[in-house]
Amino acid sequence: MLAATLFFYAVPRRADMFAAIFRRTLAIVLGRAGAVHLLSVILTLAYLSMISLIAFHIVPWTAGAALLALPPSIRLRWCFRHGAERMDEIIGMKWAAWHHWVFGLLFVFGISL
Repeated sequence: MLAATLFFYAVPRRADMFAAIFRRTLAIVLGRAGAVHLLSVILTLAYLSMISLIAFHIVPWTAGAALLALPPSIRLRWCFRHGAERMDEIIGMKWAAWHHWVFGLLFVFGISL
């Protein structure tokens, strides 16, 4: 019984220790302002790379349907604007999922035509 009690006491403490050491994401390292800037860069590069792939005829022009995902990306970036409330940032996670889903589906659909 004592061994089981020590096990259940020690495991969460070890897990917290490892989490503090190893779970430092890029967003945590960059800080809030850096993470928002990184989000803007990633969104911009996604659309620029798609346009470049179409311009160089690597993917068909129908892949440009993914441009219809631009409004969710603008809304996503707006949720993380300077001075946004915490609730806007929480809602921004929903917009990130929507953008990822819409952009991916439209791009794959455009390529498959």
